Amino acid sequence: MLDPRLSRLAVCSVVVLIAVLSYPAQLYLFRRFWSAAQFYAFNTLVACVWISYFRTMLTDPGSPPRNWVPPVVGADDAEDARGRHENRRLVATGGRWCKRCQRFKPARTHHCRTCKRCILRMDHHCPWTNCCIGYRNTPHFLRFLFYTTIATSYLLLHLLSRAYAVWITRHRPAYYSPHTFPQLLLLASLLLISAPLSLTLLVLFLRTAVQAATGYTTIETWELDHHRALVRRGVTRNQVP
Repeated sequence: MLDPRLSRLAVCSVVVLIAVLSYPAQLYLFRRFWSAAQFYAFNTLVACVWISYFRTMLTDPGSPPRNWVPPVVGADDAEDARGRHENRRLVATGGRWCKRCQRFKPARTHHCRTCKRCILRMDHHCPWTNCCIGYRNTPHFLRFLFYTTIATSYLLLHLLSRAYAVWITRHRPAYYSPHTFPQLLLLASLLLISAPLSLTLLVLFLRTAVQAATGYTTIETWELDHHRALVRRGVTRNQVP
């Protein structure tokens, strides 16, 4: 379970990181080189990042109703084919009992020890948003990953273009350089941050998008990987595709 103070610190870190990557470069590096269209494009991406981030944080991921119970098929109904099919469906999709909440929870619902409640279609608990990613806020989380991936890649591309401009003038006197020394320090710092961040976000977005496209959550992917590892070792029989 994550310490709430650390989670709040993580959120503050994300807010500071977004601000640091979004505004100093525009004010001190790109002001003389970007067109109005480039400023509008980048700031539109930044606005989408802010909106999707706070919507991910502020949208409740969803929890089962307090009095929810799984549907029950009577013994008489189970005598016909339809009843038997319904029983099989309940085995596959019916509810389970949460020992911590002391109530039933639907299929694909997991208890989060950090949030201290059951989350519908729980994907994972994200410390960077200080909330669970679940049924209701997964679309916002996907959009947040998409916009951050595009925005950081856009920023990295233009930072590299400025670094190249500095490189081709390296043999000339300092007054020919397109940037001052403080600007060069800012350029180097932003490159060191944005390069690994862009790659990390790209991998995370692609993985999350593939999981969403195939209908699996992160937790379910972990469970499948664990089951397949047991199958490979011969510990259990293969019951998943």
